[in-house]
Amino acid sequence: MSPGVPSSLNKPNFPHIFCYLNDRKYISFENSGTINFEKVDFIEQICAGNFSAKLKNEMDENDIIEIKNGQFDLICTIP
Repeated sequence: MSPGVPSSLNKPNFPHIFCYLNDRKYISFENSGTINFEKVDFIEQICAGNFSAKLKNEMDENDIIEIKNGQFDLICTIP
């Protein structure tokens, strides 16, 4: 579920993820992770897969967290 946090679709200009941990915002950086779609079914409206990424603290680039074995299941429709 979305935390309802405002975000820009224009920056950064590559696929990215972000999260908040202990009131700190972490954001992935270019070439810091992978996204694998294992299922894309527009009839059943399911997109599923896994991801991994390293994310930097927005205020301290030396503070890095790593997400391993992340999973997603999304409702997807034909664009």
